[in-house]
Amino acid sequence: MKKLILIFLTIILSFPSFSQFTCGDSLEDSRDGKKYPTLQIGNQCWMGANLNVGTMVMALTATMAQDNNSIIEKFCYNNDSLNCDSLGGLYIWHEMMDWTYVEGSQGICPNGWHLPKVSEWDTLFAQYDSSTVAFDLQTGGSSGFNAPAAGYCYYNYSNWVFGSLGSYGVYRTTELQTTSGTNYSTVFYYYPSQGTMNSSLKNS
Repeated sequence: MKKLILIFLTIILSFPSFSQFTCGDSLEDSRDGKKYPTLQIGNQCWMGANLNVGTMVMALTATMAQDNNSIIEKFCYNNDSLNCDSLGGLYIWHEMMDWTYVEGSQGICPNGWHLPKVSEWDTLFAQYDSSTVAFDLQTGGSSGFNAPAAGYCYYNYSNWVFGSLGSYGVYRTTELQTTSGTNYSTVFYYYPSQGTMNSSLKNS
């Protein structure tokens, strides 16, 4: 049985705490100079692209995973750095959270921004018809959110496996649940050909 470990591409939600920032402006990450579009949807301000911060590590074996070592580490789809440039960095739940367990925490976001809670995703989804919300939010959709169908990666007890690029989009949240000693977090996912957004629990 394959154990699902890593889900790709966490869209980063923010409510900027610094007064000089206006949602809709370009956000420059002071850590590396990368710039990201932002957009206002309802009363929330979101980044309009996936975060791509940190040092690329190869997703090849269990010993080459992301570690709690004070360095932000990322995978890139198919171990190709160009995919991080176009799709964003790929982070396990603990790395995304910066190895904390606080819901809605900053995690690896730039200062003044934070990772999305389930309730914040729900608020975003509520801005659109439930039967078409995935069409609205995916790349090229009416919202400008541009969530790519970036696939997934999991560890199959011997190596990391990439899959479903272009046919599956899935996004993490910050909540953690523990059942029978195993940690899970809620993910939202969609298929580009379907308008609905789905949710499930995945290993963290």
